[in-house]
Order: sequence, then C-alpha cells, then structure tokens
Amino acid sequence: MSFESELDNYLDTHREYEKLAISIAEIGGDYRYGLNENDWMPTASTMKLFVLGALLKKCERGEEKLDRFVTIEKEHLYPGSGILRYLSVGIQLTVRDLLVLMVILSDNSATNLCIDIVGGLPEVNRHIREIGVENASVNRKVYDSSPNPEKKRLADVSPRAYTDYLVKVRTSDFFSPEYREQFFSILEDQKYKDMFPRYMPLEDYDDDGTVRVMNKTGFSGGVRADTGIVAFANKREFAYAVMVSGSRDESYSYDNRTHLMMADIGKLFYDHFGKQDV
Repeated sequence: MSFESELDNYLDTHREYEKLAISIAEIGGDYRYGLNENDWMPTASTMKLFVLGALLKKCERGEEKLDRFVTIEKEHLYPGSGILRYLSVGIQLTVRDLLVLMVILSDNSATNLCIDIVGGLPEVNRHIREIGVENASVNRKVYDSSPNPEKKRLADVSPRAYTDYLVKVRTSDFFSPEYREQFFSILEDQKYKDMFPRYMPLEDYDDDGTVRVMNKTGFSGGVRADTGIVAFANKREFAYAVMVSGSRDESYSYDNRTHLMMADIGKLFYDHFGKQDV
C-alpha cells in the first residue's frame, strides 16, 4: 500500500484537529505530496525559520556580524519559551548566540532581538520574497499586543511556502556554502523533535541513528507545526511541513495527542521512504 493510501486510512480514524495541512517535497527528486498545502495556516514559532534566514543573509552581505556582542537589557525580555529571561540583565551574547537560542530553544526574547537586528518585520518579509517564496507573511513580533487589525496572527504561512523555502535554501546559490551550513547546523541542533520525526532513528539521540533532521517546531494553544528537512541514510532528502490548527489537545504534555498524531504521520513516511536500501 502506498504512503498516500496508508495516510488516508490513518487520518480517517484520527481526528485530533480542525484542520491539517501537509507539504512534502523530495530534494533532488520527483516526489511531492500535498494536503491543503497552499492554505495559510497559523505558524506558532516555526516562523522563526524566516528570521534565521533573513539575519544570516544580512550577515553574509556584510551588513551585520555573527560575532558582534549584544547587551541584553530588561526591555529585551519577553515571557514564554526560552531562557534569556532567566539570565542576568546585562549579559552579552553574540548575534549568532541569539540565533541559536531563537531556534534550538525557541527563545522569544532572542527572536524579537533578532527581528530588530535584521531591521524589522518588513526586512524579514522582503527576505522571503527575495528568495522567491510566496504565501508567507510574518505579521508581528512575539508578544506584540498591538491593536492593529492587520496584526492578527503571529504569521500566516502555507506548508508549501515552507517546503519551497527550504528547498531553495538547500539547493540554490542564494546563500554561500558557509552560510548555508550555518543555517542547517543551527536547525539540526533544535531540541524539539517530538512531532514529525519522533519515531525515527535520529542521530541526535541514538549512536546508531541513521536519520538527520534539521527542523523548527511551534506550538501555542491549538496550533501545532513542524517544518524542516529530513535526510535518510539511503541518501534521499525531503523538505516537509506539517501544520495543525484547532488541535483537540491544547496541553503542553510530551504526549500531547496531536504531537503523537504528527509523529505517526512521520513514522508512516519513514517506513515508506527511509527504510529503502542504501
């Protein structure tokens, strides 16, 4: 039975959501899969992927330096995920340190600092268009309480926009090899692997692991999202984005039912595409 047929059968009996959207694209191959992949979805922290790319590109152009130190002041600190708000005011971190915290621990304070350093939200969105991706908009900074009606959700992005973006970063000459490596090495160190790649033999956790995952996750209320690149030992690589709105389980438990559903989808995908002979 094909992956598509098995997935259809699985989703018939697993309705942990109001809406599910998926995009999968093989890098250097012909395989594509999409379910509501062109629909705008709420992103939670997955939008930080675009901030990472925009700031790395600014550094590559010589307009910023990854090793420049930034002093963390009280006004830079925001609630939610991350560790900066627990550290001493006045601590100094490099721009790269902030990017790492933004991605691997989804630090909200680091995220807003990175948005400021890159030049604001217009520059993040300009970066998205510059690389040639549509159907993606970062609308506001984290914990922006502005009443502006145009700033409804943190961001609106289609799963297809994420996979298109990741494929372009991975395969085009938009970034130099050095900065492309920075982009994916930071993503690979991301600590939340409990959604799409949860049941895969990951190199991160297992000395015998055979799967590399370079991803960014996001979760808030009823929103769950996971996007990245999965590289199998059989040399096949895929960009993926799995996004859920209206999750029936809004808890932050490791065994959140929607996380487990997304993990089951990832296992189905691994069983069909990751276990082939090298």
